[in-house]
Amino acid sequence: MHFTGGFLAAMFLFGLFGSRSFALLGLAVITLIWEMLEYLANAAAPRFGRWLDRRLGLAKTYYSGWDTVLDITLNFAGAAVFLYLII
Repeated sequence: MHFTGGFLAAMFLFGLFGSRSFALLGLAVITLIWEMLEYLANAAAPRFGRWLDRRLGLAKTYYSGWDTVLDITLNFAGAAVFLYLII
């Protein structure tokens, strides 16, 4: 899911800005915001996380530092594949 998200976000940002650097910078900002919200929803504010899970009908997820590293790696791997394909 994160690989595809990174690929599509890079595609959108590259189309918007026309620059590989801005596509990667934009992806970094999106990834940072997403991971901070994931942390807040699961680790820092468990009541908010439970409310959000019920509100959106999500299964309960648990915060893990390794999951965050994997998410970031897959986001940028998807972006790298897109940026490689547009050469």
